[in-house]
Amino acid sequence: MAFRKSALALILLGVMLFILSPWTEAPSRTSLPSPIMQKDDVETLEPVMARVPSLLTVEAALSDAEFGILEEQNKLYMTRHRNVMVNLIQIRPEDAYEHFKTSLEMGDAADVMLVRNEWVKPFAVAGHLLPADAAFVGSAQAEQFAAVAAPAKWNGYFWGVPKDIDPYVTLWNSALLRTLLGENIAFPLSAEQWQQLAAKSEAMPSPVSWLSLNPEDPMALLSWLDNASGERTDTLIDSVYDQWRGGALDSAFGILDQHRAGVTMDADAMQAGRSVIEGRTAAAVIPFSAAVRLSYETPRGSTIQVDRSSWNLPFVWPRGRSFVISAQTESEEAAYTWMAEMTDGPAQLEYYKQWGLLPVYRSVFEQDLQLSDLIPSRIPMRFPNEPPGSSEPELYSRLTHLGELWRAFAEGRLSLEDWQKQCS
Repeated sequence: MAFRKSALALILLGVMLFILSPWTEAPSRTSLPSPIMQKDDVETLEPVMARVPSLLTVEAALSDAEFGILEEQNKLYMTRHRNVMVNLIQIRPEDAYEHFKTSLEMGDAADVMLVRNEWVKPFAVAGHLLPADAAFVGSAQAEQFAAVAAPAKWNGYFWGVPKDIDPYVTLWNSALLRTLLGENIAFPLSAEQWQQLAAKSEAMPSPVSWLSLNPEDPMALLSWLDNASGERTDTLIDSVYDQWRGGALDSAFGILDQHRAGVTMDADAMQAGRSVIEGRTAAAVIPFSAAVRLSYETPRGSTIQVDRSSWNLPFVWPRGRSFVISAQTESEEAAYTWMAEMTDGPAQLEYYKQWGLLPVYRSVFEQDLQLSDLIPSRIPMRFPNEPPGSSEPELYSRLTHLGELWRAFAEGRLSLEDWQKQCS
């Protein structure tokens, strides 16, 4: 019995050794297992991918004060979009067109540029720009006034994102005006009243200037012709002299020619306005924004008046600006986002409050009582709800030619008769 138990124990022990012994040829792995991601690794990898910065260069032709406003808005943008670095560069307004044209042609333009509306189509037709439709968020395209949107649209696309407008107004010294023309005077003056104003200002014991105009901007001339003739002047750009000979525009030109000695040519709008405030000039054609800023300098009870009566015409020159995007940009999406935020309603309203530049959204006018009094935003056949008579790519070159004629006339190098011959 003892022998049998010993034999059974030996058998069980052998079986256990066989089972528990390691295999002499263990199966090998064909691949390594994926490493287990620790929590810290996950939090490190994802933000690295999300925070790859977009570098955006923006060039804007602005005065120092306007550029300062854009800088502040841009700082706020970068706090909201920490993955976008924006290099904001100021360009001298007088050098802007040639600067932008050259840089676009050379292929080294900024990603985004702030340009005059009349430059948008020539740059787009030359293949230098990308369509800007993606920068319009929500109903932004429908918000645009026809006078502002038309220069930015071509071939079914928007090529610029309108930022602001700054049409001309006539700033009057109403006390001096009543002295010259009597108490019962109302705006706009008729052509006959302009004629009397010019003649009587020259006949005063101490002659005063009856009008101040900017000799560097043909739109200053066109704005005065709007006021003096009561007719829109956008059709003047495309027509020959025979089409407006003998009409209201021709008569207004005649007054300017006959009494040009009493016209002050001043390219500085603020300086021209101060001349009106001080009684040295009866009227000055200046941008609306300058009139707003001058109102801050004028003491309460002043006799200064702003005449916006020409804005009742179907079209006056809005003098607008738009952001455009270079076709060479490598930061397209960032450019769209940046332009959208720099032209949204709050940004437009900020520029109006700080600098007097008018918004380009209908809704901004409708939501602000002061603005809605300036421009009823939905009256048909009235500025800014009508497009210009022509907004072809050649418009800028035609305005440039008009500017050359106007400058020569203002400087006394061109007679009205010679001007008319060149327009025939």
